[in-house]
Amino acid sequence: AEDPLQSESASALLLRAQRAFRAWQGEEYLSAGGALGTVPYGPELLKLIRRLHCRQGSGDEARCSLPLENESCNPEVVQAALGLVEEWATDRRDQNDCVAEPFVVAEVVGVVAGDGNDCTLRLLEKLDQGCSTTAPSAVVLRPEGRAASQLRRQARSQGLQGRVRILGLGPSLQDVVDEGVEVAVLFVNAAPGGHLEALQSAKQLLSLGQIASFVTELQNPHFVPGASDPLDIFELLVWHGYLIAPMEDPNRPFTMVGEVQQFVGDPSGLPRLRVVARLRRRQGRRWRSPAPSSRAGCLALGAGKGERPNSWAEVDESELLRKIRQVANLVSGVPPSDGKPLASGKQRRLGAVLSSGAFGHDPVLAGQVIATSRLVQMLFVFEPGSAIQLAAALQRQRGPSSPQSVALLSQVPDRETLCALAAHGVAVAAVSMTWLDRAAGWKPCRGSRVKLHLEVQSGLGRSGFELADILSAARLVLRKSQRWQLAGVYTHTCCAQDAEMTRRSLRAFSAAVVLVEVLVRGSGRRHRRDVLQVHIGGGLGSPGEAQRSALASLPRHWMVRVGQALFGSPGPGEAFLGRLVLLKAARCLSPGRPLRAA
Repeated sequence: AEDPLQSESASALLLRAQRAFRAWQGEEYLSAGGALGTVPYGPELLKLIRRLHCRQGSGDEARCSLPLENESCNPEVVQAALGLVEEWATDRRDQNDCVAEPFVVAEVVGVVAGDGNDCTLRLLEKLDQGCSTTAPSAVVLRPEGRAASQLRRQARSQGLQGRVRILGLGPSLQDVVDEGVEVAVLFVNAAPGGHLEALQSAKQLLSLGQIASFVTELQNPHFVPGASDPLDIFELLVWHGYLIAPMEDPNRPFTMVGEVQQFVGDPSGLPRLRVVARLRRRQGRRWRSPAPSSRAGCLALGAGKGERPNSWAEVDESELLRKIRQVANLVSGVPPSDGKPLASGKQRRLGAVLSSGAFGHDPVLAGQVIATSRLVQMLFVFEPGSAIQLAAALQRQRGPSSPQSVALLSQVPDRETLCALAAHGVAVAAVSMTWLDRAAGWKPCRGSRVKLHLEVQSGLGRSGFELADILSAARLVLRKSQRWQLAGVYTHTCCAQDAEMTRRSLRAFSAAVVLVEVLVRGSGRRHRRDVLQVHIGGGLGSPGEAQRSALASLPRHWMVRVGQALFGSPGPGEAFLGRLVLLKAARCLSPGRPLRAA
């Protein structure tokens, strides 16, 4: 085979070697016997790097260093920024294909030992090759030491000295960006611990939406001493309306903080991750005011009795159903690249968790949309009122024979609430013997049996029956068969991203399920899997190797509960909604005549 070290140009080989060394230095998985296939040409590059940059006989080759972070700006970073600028300028071009609106590109440079960091100048050079009026000016902030003089020399050599301002430590970004001028892309290039500080210094511009995009790096505190918490950076940008994605895959933003934790916040994650952040696109749309509704909930926010609502919630049905199909394929073992759904007999059953008000989507409104999917078998809520409203809405929408059932994953405080839930066919969770003993003393509900789901404590430590108590709880429910029905057993895993802890949870829960199923068979009740629901939740709907391994070990008839995975969407989350009002003219006003409102 052709020697890869001889078939590439020197620059391409250097880039590939730097990637390999960075991965090896942080994770040490390029060492002998490791997963060498994770980086192209890993073994060969490792030998080359060690030969060039590690002292012979030092005895600590895994910690030899290469000053990668202080090199000049990576071409891949410049290319990503160029794409962000072009994306921003798509709808701002004039007839000459140039951008008429003023904007800047900027770089916040922290305290970095060395000479590098010329991302802004390289980006300006790239932009000038396409259109002379694309980037009228640039701002470079906070250069330290020799970096400032080097940037000035580079700006003069490229003829950019009139367009580049190199500032000291005093001014912040918002002090030098004029009102109405947008920052098309902002590079945040800082030493460990300086990334969050640099972003916080531009909070005012973030709030005004004057920064269209970022190119920065998330550093893992487990590998980079003193690094800013990547979750703090993620939450700051998301709070201001930005979508954050890996630079290598900018069209797939992170949808939840747990994904960032897995990538660059855990000891098993990456040491560093370059990311891009885009401001969500806000498209103005007109909507008709919704009809008044007597149902309390998101459709009548802020409206009192007899008043028309002045705010409402809207659920994108197609997006929600698409997420359901995506998660159903994930928990059923369909590869993401395939995307074809499995046959109905091989599809794993899905339960939708509508906690925290369906994550801001209103549980009744979102539940009615989710119920139209045949992939979802149960809907789980945490408030009795929402459970009753949702069950009633499903009965009106699909009739008494609706394939979806509703379950309340919390205990109820009194008999009246319990009987109201039972009358609507809502199952109720039981998580302690104390509650079961108290409920056993209540009068039976007239005309309906109460469906109970027993929670098993499998490692989370929050609630549920221990393995030693689950048989006693099941026996009590079966003895009250005239008023109670044992409808399900469930658990909530502790840490889905931790493979070992998940295996322990599954072993404990499996033992409890076997005991309950044996007891049900011995009670004389006909045992059918579609009667005794077995369901498990706790982050298993998120992509990850530990989650995939856990799902592969589950029995096919077990149901997987998913919640946040159904509602995390990289699409635009904001729309300008308003009421259209027709005002009839009372009389004509002559020009310049003041108008006085009564």
